[in-house]
Amino acid sequence: MTAKRLLYFWLPAFLFAMGYLSLATLEGCRPSVDNDRPTFAIKDTSQIDQIRISEANGNSILVQRRTDPAIWKLNSGKFDAREDAVSLILETIFRIKIKQEVDENSRANIIKQIAASSKKVDFYKNNAETPFKTYYVGNSTPDKLGTFMVMSENVEGQLVKSNPYIVYKPGMYGHLESRFFSDASEWRNTAVFKYGRGTISKIHLQFFEEPQNSHTVEIEPSGALKLYDHTGEEISEFNTKAAQRYVSLMMRLNYEGLNKELSMHEADSVMKSTPLYSLSVTDNNQSVKKVMVHRKTAPPGLTDYKGDPILWDKDRYWGHIEGSSELLKLQFFSWGPVFKPISFFE
Repeated sequence: MTAKRLLYFWLPAFLFAMGYLSLATLEGCRPSVDNDRPTFAIKDTSQIDQIRISEANGNSILVQRRTDPAIWKLNSGKFDAREDAVSLILETIFRIKIKQEVDENSRANIIKQIAASSKKVDFYKNNAETPFKTYYVGNSTPDKLGTFMVMSENVEGQLVKSNPYIVYKPGMYGHLESRFFSDASEWRNTAVFKYGRGTISKIHLQFFEEPQNSHTVEIEPSGALKLYDHTGEEISEFNTKAAQRYVSLMMRLNYEGLNKELSMHEADSVMKSTPLYSLSVTDNNQSVKKVMVHRKTAPPGLTDYKGDPILWDKDRYWGHIEGSSELLKLQFFSWGPVFKPISFFE
């Protein structure tokens, strides 16, 4: 490993450790607001444009919306962030409250515990390069009704840190630590297809085992629909309401999760095999996204009512987006209705 890569690998962990050292050695500190209590809550979450979550093991995630204020991106910006995960954090920091301050006799011990196992959560706003507020999120209290936390904030250019407090979110039973996670695969938005109304121009579904069932639906700028069979011949009469319902299915299709079952070699074999279906969606800018869908083997030991082994998983498929090396798990519940033969439109 080159010196540059070593620096890139160890720098986040080193900076994180230095932050903990500063936290652990802080005994007395002036409060960040009057009345001896800091303000943990962030009431104007609309200004937040970046959140960084770091863990003591070196894992970190950067979630930001600095190019498009409506879309949160992860790290380099290649993937969208889960909207629900972002909303959960923003709602938490908006409603968070202090239950009580850690008593002086327990303070040193709690600081050590937070320094050893906490998560550091930095909040940025207005394109600033330094956070305006940071949480050090520790473990939950024994009764699970609060979470130990220390906060630092930038007050008129000076970094001010609080003593440890027990904080909570009203109406929530459990600790807050789980809401701040750094696993990139868990943060990724799971949308495979995501389109607004009127933004799709063409949908093509290819059946590989029964090609005669394949079809193409075209949506004209006026909203009128056209249907073509597997040879490309236009079907003059078809059920337009069924076609409209079909197009609406493409508005939002998600994957369940990334492959964590198959080895790299096994996943590669699946992607190189002949698929069961391929689904292509073209938007109004003529950008095409194509997903190849494969059967997924059933868990071992399953049998049908006759006692015969079940070969294929009836609840899930494997899928992969053309041009990507990732294998996705697709649920039959949401994807099954998409794989309709052309007879569906009669």
